[in-house]
Amino acid sequence: MSAIEFISEDKNTVILTVNCSIPTPNAPDEYIRLEGLDETAIYTDTENGKKYGGDLLMNLGLHFVNNTDNQSLFVVFKK
Repeated sequence: MSAIEFISEDKNTVILTVNCSIPTPNAPDEYIRLEGLDETAIYTDTENGKKYGGDLLMNLGLHFVNNTDNQSLFVVFKK
């Protein structure tokens, strides 16, 4: 699995891409921890409207399940 995070200079926009080429059957859930966010801010997933605290994204992470071939994830968060 590879994950790449991009953050705008003002930390208002965060882009996360995750790519997996090989699935992990029956694997435990994975959490992708982001870095460099504002801990006190609320970040909204622009696709589904879910809201996450910056502290949650940095300490616990974004939930990700790697259970299919060539699975990818592209998420844009706005502060």
